[in-house]
Amino acid sequence: MRIADDDDLEAAGIDQEAAAVDALIDQHESIDWSAVPGVSPSEAAAWTSRLIAAREDLEGE
Repeated sequence: MRIADDDDLEAAGIDQEAAAVDALIDQHESIDWSAVPGVSPSEAAAWTSRLIAAREDLEGE
Protein backbone atom coordinates (compact mmCIF):
# COMPACT_ATOMS: atom_id res chain seq x y z
CA MET A 1 0.00 0.00 0.00
CA ARG A 2 1.32 3.42 -0.96
CA ILE A 3 0.90 6.30 1.47
CA ALA A 4 -0.07 9.66 0.01
CA ASP A 5 2.61 12.29 0.24
CA ASP A 6 2.20 16.07 0.46
CA ASP A 7 2.13 16.47 -3.33
CA ASP A 8 -0.66 13.89 -3.64
CA LEU A 9 -2.72 15.67 -0.99
CA GLU A 10 -2.15 19.06 -2.58
CA ALA A 11 -3.09 17.76 -6.05
CA ALA A 12 -6.31 16.34 -4.63
CA GLY A 13 -7.14 19.65 -2.96
CA ILE A 14 -6.76 18.19 0.53
CA ASP A 15 -5.38 20.45 3.24
CA GLN A 16 -2.33 18.73 4.73
CA GLU A 17 -2.96 19.95 8.27
CA ALA A 18 -6.62 18.89 8.16
CA ALA A 19 -5.60 15.47 6.82
CA ALA A 20 -3.12 15.07 9.68
CA VAL A 21 -5.75 16.03 12.26
CA ASP A 22 -8.22 13.59 10.65
CA ALA A 23 -5.65 10.80 10.92
CA LEU A 24 -4.97 11.71 14.55
CA ILE A 25 -8.69 11.67 15.37
CA ASP A 26 -9.09 8.25 13.71
CA GLN A 27 -6.21 6.80 15.72
CA HIS A 28 -7.38 8.46 18.93
CA GLU A 29 -10.87 6.98 18.51
CA SER A 30 -9.49 3.48 17.88
CA ILE A 31 -7.68 3.34 21.23
CA ASP A 32 -9.32 1.37 24.04
CA TRP A 33 -8.88 4.10 26.64
CA SER A 34 -10.14 1.84 29.42
CA ALA A 35 -6.92 -0.14 28.98
CA VAL A 36 -4.72 2.95 29.39
CA PRO A 37 -3.74 3.50 33.02
CA GLY A 38 -4.32 6.98 34.35
CA VAL A 39 -6.67 8.14 31.58
CA SER A 40 -10.34 8.42 32.48
CA PRO A 41 -13.08 8.06 29.87
CA SER A 42 -14.07 11.71 30.44
CA GLU A 43 -10.47 12.82 29.86
CA ALA A 44 -10.28 10.84 26.61
CA ALA A 45 -13.63 12.30 25.52
CA ALA A 46 -12.35 15.81 26.23
CA TRP A 47 -9.30 15.15 24.05
CA THR A 48 -11.56 13.92 21.25
CA SER A 49 -13.64 17.09 21.52
CA ARG A 50 -10.53 19.26 21.29
CA LEU A 51 -9.30 17.38 18.23
CA ILE A 52 -12.66 17.74 16.51
CA ALA A 53 -12.70 21.47 17.32
CA ALA A 54 -9.20 21.79 15.87
CA ARG A 55 -10.33 20.07 12.67
CA GLU A 56 -13.33 22.41 12.42
CA ASP A 57 -11.03 25.41 12.89
CA LEU A 58 -8.78 24.17 10.08
CA GLU A 59 -11.74 23.59 7.78
CA GLY A 60 -12.96 27.12 8.47
CA GLU A 61 -9.70 28.70 7.29
